[in-house]
Amino acid sequence: MLEKHFKRGMNFVLGINFIVGISCVFLLERMTPAISDLSEKDRMIMEIVEEMVSVVSKDEKADSNTLGLLTKNLQNLRSLDAAMKEDLHEARLFATGGAWAIVFLALLGFLLGKLLEGQILRRNITPVSEMCLILNEWRQGNRLRRMHVTEASEELRQASATLNTLLDEHL
Repeated sequence: MLEKHFKRGMNFVLGINFIVGISCVFLLERMTPAISDLSEKDRMIMEIVEEMVSVVSKDEKADSNTLGLLTKNLQNLRSLDAAMKEDLHEARLFATGGAWAIVFLALLGFLLGKLLEGQILRRNITPVSEMCLILNEWRQGNRLRRMHVTEASEELRQASATLNTLLDEHL
């Protein structure tokens, strides 16, 4: 019964770990459309600005100072646009990298959890279950059954030795 409850609890914890990992991946994946949306809006802004500069430059009334200032600002906007595109590309890479990192960490957490579960079962739960079984068998008349614990915590090895001594004394 103890083993069953322990496994159920461990599976619950590992299940929560899995759900958290999947949720984080989905959240990071939601960034991709937002990044694409920003990229599209950036493209539209650049088109509007370039069209405005084109219209003003065709106007015969526009003086050279205004055209020079507009051209300079357009060049600055193009530089900013290039930097923004680079930043958006990096954001996509970080979102993808973050999703894979979460998958790796969730898998690592799952594997470590299973390893820990096996150690706790082998070193603690199984010996305690065996003690209960031996005591029940003793009560039912099997006076020859003894504990043979090789992989257990020091406390459980001592308890097993004490139990075997008590069973031998009351033979």
